[in-house]
Amino acid sequence: MELLSKEGIRKLMEKIWYIVRQTDHLGPYSYFELQDLELEKKIANDTQVWKDGLKSSVNFCDVQKVLDFEEKKKTLQLLPKPELKKNKEIELPAIPIDEELVPVVEIVAKKRIFSKKYFLLAALIPLLVGGKLVIEAKELIHFSLLRPNGIKKNDYERLAEISKNSFEEITLGFATSKDMSEIVMSTNFPYEGKVELTMVSIEDKMLKPEVVKVQSIAKLSGRMAIFNEFKYEAGTRILPGYYQMQIRLSDSVKRSYWLESFISLPKELSQSTVELISILPKSIFDKKLSEIKSQREKKSQMAWVSLHQRFLTIKSVMTQIQEEFEMLLSKEAKKKRWKEDLEKFTSKYEGYYGTFLGSFVKKDYRLIEGFELLDLKSKEELKSEFEKLGFIATDTATNSARILHELEQPGRGPSSKNVKRIKLQVKESFQELVEKANLSIAKIQSFI
Repeated sequence: MELLSKEGIRKLMEKIWYIVRQTDHLGPYSYFELQDLELEKKIANDTQVWKDGLKSSVNFCDVQKVLDFEEKKKTLQLLPKPELKKNKEIELPAIPIDEELVPVVEIVAKKRIFSKKYFLLAALIPLLVGGKLVIEAKELIHFSLLRPNGIKKNDYERLAEISKNSFEEITLGFATSKDMSEIVMSTNFPYEGKVELTMVSIEDKMLKPEVVKVQSIAKLSGRMAIFNEFKYEAGTRILPGYYQMQIRLSDSVKRSYWLESFISLPKELSQSTVELISILPKSIFDKKLSEIKSQREKKSQMAWVSLHQRFLTIKSVMTQIQEEFEMLLSKEAKKKRWKEDLEKFTSKYEGYYGTFLGSFVKKDYRLIEGFELLDLKSKEELKSEFEKLGFIATDTATNSARILHELEQPGRGPSSKNVKRIKLQVKESFQELVEKANLSIAKIQSFI
């Protein structure tokens, strides 16, 4: 990719180009505007364009070559031209021509020629060194000429401005293509080499609740790197939102040891920054994010209130079942009514309590599955408490069935020696479940 100076980038924004038609010319346009027309398929690579200073029109695809030629021509004109001083003529004394003196004259002439060549070489050395420094400095201060496909014009201009920052502090800028298949990075870091990018989505700053963690490697050249091959550790695609961006430059860096001898340049690139990755402008994105967060909080609030009510319901049911067991066991001394009371309680439990607990647990698990599709605040904490609710309801049904089964065994009449043990079992099992419910209710109230 060819490079352009700061003045050249400014010239790209000037409206100096015309589209040549058979009957008339369209324009003027800037080079960036021509690129937009080409992306929109309104012009093609072979479309004829012209600007003042050209003898004839050129193809649109050759505009870059024209700009490169003008830039190189301008750079050559800026190079200092050596001033060579002519050696003074050596005046030989007038002497009579003699065969013995002729060789002496030849030796003096050779010395004069050698002195002139030496002077030219000495003058060219600093010129060559200076030219080398100018070329390398030119490469370091240039930003990539071509705007990547799919990158909006204002995003590209923002990235170009970042590349012009001084070396005192390394800065980074990011933009995304319209389909979010590419991430473009610009920097004021002057060297070229491979860069490694790690992106981690920031919770509560994404338009969607999915977690995204991705890595990519690209080549930094012309102060620009284009990432388009991604390895996902979480998520399946890049979503609009704020990300923690970690950039690290590999060891294989193309460095300028000539310039490092004269100016101080940064040796490493290892930066971490928070960036918005979205095709929307920041102001519009933040407004939309604020609306989504408000809706998210309302939905979350409703979910926590619903969970709180369900915990109160299951606690009430547990208390009723415990009281029914204690009442049954208190009548055990009445031998004639024991069997009748046990049958009534068993029928009531199976017809009401058992059915209620079964449907309660099923609904609880359906709600947990539904949370995966909802954009809720503190979703993981909410799911965890719903799971605890399901466990408490299941344990209530299990403990009740186990106690009923033991009471129905032969020898469990009013004179049974196991009455005290069963009463203690009822008290301890239900008391433990009630305490678990109270802990969750207290935690839920902190979210309401």
